[in-house]
Amino acid sequence: ILAALHSWSWLAGIALWLAARTAKRIVSHRFEFGVWPLFDPRISVGVMTLILTIDLATFVGWAKARFGWQ
Repeated sequence: ILAALHSWSWLAGIALWLAARTAKRIVSHRFEFGVWPLFDPRISVGVMTLILTIDLATFVGWAKARFGWQ
């Protein structure tokens, strides 16, 4: 909504926020796998996909509970 009403640069903020969440998740497992997964684009894209999937499921579940959808 902010991108449509104010400035398209808000979309860059969303992308940076997702990248930061992904990096945080990968770095939190650095003692198990080392730091190299942070630089592997396949792992980064996989983690981003999982984060977006979980966020989407959370949003859909919230909407179903809020509006009484089955």
